[in-house]
Amino acid sequence: MRLQHLYLYGAVSVTYVSRVFYSTPAPANTAATFVIEQGVSSREMPPRTPIVLAMNDPTYALLWPRPLFEWEARRILELPSGDPEWVSKVSHLLLEAYEDEEVASAFLAAIPPDNAYTRTWLPQSDALARAWLTDLLKDHSRLRPYKAPVYWAERNGAANALAADKPYETFAEDFFELITELEEVGYFPKVLKKNCVDDPLDLDEVRKTIRRATKLDVKWPMTPGDIFGLSDGAVYSLVEYFHDQAQRPRTATIHSYGDCGLHYQNWNSQSGQSVYRWRLNALLENHRVPLRLGSSGEEQGRLIRHFNSPLDDLASSEITKRADAPEDEVAHAVRKFRARDASIAEKRAAIVMLYGEMEPKRKAIGRKLSSGDESDLFRIANTFNLRHRDKSQKSDYGEEFLDWVFWTNLSTLRLLDELARRQNAAATVSKEASA
Repeated sequence: MRLQHLYLYGAVSVTYVSRVFYSTPAPANTAATFVIEQGVSSREMPPRTPIVLAMNDPTYALLWPRPLFEWEARRILELPSGDPEWVSKVSHLLLEAYEDEEVASAFLAAIPPDNAYTRTWLPQSDALARAWLTDLLKDHSRLRPYKAPVYWAERNGAANALAADKPYETFAEDFFELITELEEVGYFPKVLKKNCVDDPLDLDEVRKTIRRATKLDVKWPMTPGDIFGLSDGAVYSLVEYFHDQAQRPRTATIHSYGDCGLHYQNWNSQSGQSVYRWRLNALLENHRVPLRLGSSGEEQGRLIRHFNSPLDDLASSEITKRADAPEDEVAHAVRKFRARDASIAEKRAAIVMLYGEMEPKRKAIGRKLSSGDESDLFRIANTFNLRHRDKSQKSDYGEEFLDWVFWTNLSTLRLLDELARRQNAAATVSKEASA
């Protein structure tokens, strides 16, 4: 991962990027201006040297999905004024979310510190910073997605070009590489804390912590041989475990002793888990694994089956809509049906739950759709070894038939709800018009 973090050196806040950056003209009682180039140790930098970045015109291209960036940016905007680390939190976000580090440089250049020595921001700078971020969120041209360049071999289908659907690494290898990447930027402060020269990481305690939570006896760190030896179930358990551990740090400071490096602070689990789900689901998609991490309700952070169709959105919206009613049978049916390890018996049970929800609405189905639709839907339930289990039931069908019945019933329930909503809205308008 690129070096893209905000840290403190002595009493000076510095944003380190892989470009040359310069100090401000030195006040009379300080040393001369310093030029710090890439690779210079922080120990060679005189303390309390005010630093700003040499800045090129930034390229505004988001690495993060735009909705995720907007969500996190607005959450930071909602933090109370007067927070001395608020500007640092914005800079850290820009460095992480944008492909070009110069975006954060542009922000910092527009928000000069009120005190060149302590790099503190007083209320007037806080207002400027909030205005800058608010304007950014309104400017669609600065929120476009980053597109990685496609080079000659891939463009021309060269024989040695790696096929997009056949990555070199297995999903498990890429997963553990992702965990290492996120660990390095402070996303797992509880289980994989900073390996500090003053407080080394206890790897034996890491193994014990993971074992207690997952009931898996895994080594840490993992070697390639260890990774290949894991079952799919073990890998998927670790996928879910690290989701629950993910916390996004919003600021960082430098610990210069022994070249220890960055220490992260101001963690937020909602942000961390959202970023983790995005990264992990992209990995699952790249490897064509028909699973995704759920994002709401009881499915949040749990692997669920992915059907690669608008039906996934239908199911997710039903879960979200019914999040305040965990015992709701429709939500329970969706969770049961989409579970990673759902058996045929559990799929049947989920379908029966939907029929239970539809039963009181049979007349509405016949009235709002057609009597033929109502007859067909319940004939399936009563003759295909779903609700009734006698010898007359038809049972010679494949699992794909259960998928079809489930999605048909869930779509019907959604349609009935939508028709009822429209009817109620029309009645309300008519009542208000006649009042």
